[in-house]
Amino acid sequence: MIIGSVSLLVGSLGIILPLFPTTPFLLLSIACFMGSSNKLYSFILKNRYLAPYVKDYMS
Repeated sequence: MIIGSVSLLVGSLGIILPLFPTTPFLLLSIACFMGSSNKLYSFILKNRYLAPYVKDYMS
């Protein structure tokens, strides 16, 4: 949960700041939350801003 939360924070910052890559950190957080927290996993997949970055890799 901690690694997933940190990578979600860094991935979210990557949307705003061009220095941080967004997609790898969001994919890491998806992988961490897949087994630990269904609520955060579905939050990322349903979020208007985060979902477009990971939907292509999830299919």
